[in-house]
Amino acid sequence: MLRWLAFLSCLIGIARAQPVNVEPQTLYRSESSSEVVVHVAELEPPYAFHFSGDGILVVGHRQIFGGGADDDRAEYELSLVIDETATTGLRDLWIEDAVDLRVSRGAVMLRNAPNPVETASYAVRVDAVTRASPSYVRPGEQVNLWLVGRGFEPGSQISFDREGFGPAQINGQALPSTVYLQAEGRNNELDGLQYFLQVGGPDQVQPGPLSVTVTNPDGSSATGVGIIDVLMPGQSRPPPNPNQQIDAITGASPRAIFLGQNVSMWIWGEGIASGAQVEFLSPATNAPIPTITAYSPPEVVENSTSHPGYSGVRNFLMVDPSTPEGPVNVRITNPNGSSQVANQLFSIVTSTDGANGPT
Repeated sequence: MLRWLAFLSCLIGIARAQPVNVEPQTLYRSESSSEVVVHVAELEPPYAFHFSGDGILVVGHRQIFGGGADDDRAEYELSLVIDETATTGLRDLWIEDAVDLRVSRGAVMLRNAPNPVETASYAVRVDAVTRASPSYVRPGEQVNLWLVGRGFEPGSQISFDREGFGPAQINGQALPSTVYLQAEGRNNELDGLQYFLQVGGPDQVQPGPLSVTVTNPDGSSATGVGIIDVLMPGQSRPPPNPNQQIDAITGASPRAIFLGQNVSMWIWGEGIASGAQVEFLSPATNAPIPTITAYSPPEVVENSTSHPGYSGVRNFLMVDPSTPEGPVNVRITNPNGSSQVANQLFSIVTSTDGANGPT
């Protein structure tokens, strides 16, 4: 291990920056084992993964999806063992393959367990399924589906309201789903569930809304009604309402993000419509900040469950280490051209500045 760390230390100066995303971005140190999925440019074997600091050990990894002809991104599932005495805080992820070394700063946050469910399994009633990401699929696709709700428990089962939808398989075995407790929401009050979905072909499925039911081991269940749209091959998403006016940008979570970090940011307000564009602006010039970029298109939720009465947009951002520190303005523009600007909605900080954001 010491030789490995010394080798990594020698290479850090020449490590090439690569877009890397880890899901979930929060881990809990009381978990004896956990899984994360790493989204990164496809690696050249042999490759290895390592988290900085103490107490997070990668004990296994496998590639679950590979880049296609039009997309060199791939997904790797890592099996982790987390020591209950591990130091909490941000951890970097090191990825080495036959070509080079990639370093993702602040890839995950290690926290104390928020409640006893993290260390013991007992009956928990599921009471809501609020959102799916992505929110649309097409026949024949394999999709890394992320479900959000309340009361999920490890071992939850997923079902759909019509035939033609089920788990993706490798060598005839269904890929297992994984529950991440208190991984979503404004105050981490919502749970996440990762499910690898296989959509049947055009002869099996028809376009239209799809409902998803999550059933806990105790038999309780909840359904997200119509939270996924099934589109036909070549069909685009339903057109946005051309008359929707944006009225306000109310808040952002988190309120501060670290330099060099990939982050999922939830921005909510009133009147945000499907197809809305989000820009991140310098308070000094009100011009877009070119070093804050998206690694995935934003997702608009016109009726937010976590913020009743509001709409919102989930942003998947890469913050380059060269980004200026300090507050950031946000401008959201609806497809009809109506626009709102929120000044100093969140802040860019270094890891030593804290993460309280603007007050």
